[in-house]
Amino acid sequence: MQMPNAHLTDDDLRSLRALRTTRVRGAPTPSVPVKIAGRLGGLGLMRPQVIPGMLTGGMEITESGMAELDRLFLFCRATGCDGILRRWALLDEPGPHPQLTEFRANGRRLYTLKCSRCGSINRLTAKSHPRHRSDYVFDKVITPEPRSQND
Repeated sequence: MQMPNAHLTDDDLRSLRALRTTRVRGAPTPSVPVKIAGRLGGLGLMRPQVIPGMLTGGMEITESGMAELDRLFLFCRATGCDGILRRWALLDEPGPHPQLTEFRANGRRLYTLKCSRCGSINRLTAKSHPRHRSDYVFDKVITPEPRSQND
């Protein structure tokens, strides 16, 4: 497995994020431009998707690709959500970071971030004044209660 050592462009990151979304949501695979697929495939970040009974089904993100995105983005950990809680790669996409709330429980410093996409509360432990992706460790995800139709 080859690890990326080249700078990833915004188009590379958008393609990887689209493939990550496909994986997280179980959605159909988006098309990936041939040049990007070749480049990111060569870096071990994506590979041809194998669908039984078909020759190929497009591209899919690899574990290395997931790890690279996890280095650059803090994603919501709720099942089926691809919301971004924090980013360290500047894409030309709008969206402020959710507010980081700090509290203490059982002598531990904890933080919460509410996902703007699904409303889940992501609880994390982190260094004091976290600034980098590596400063955060997920502790728990609290998903919102489904609303009844009578509400």
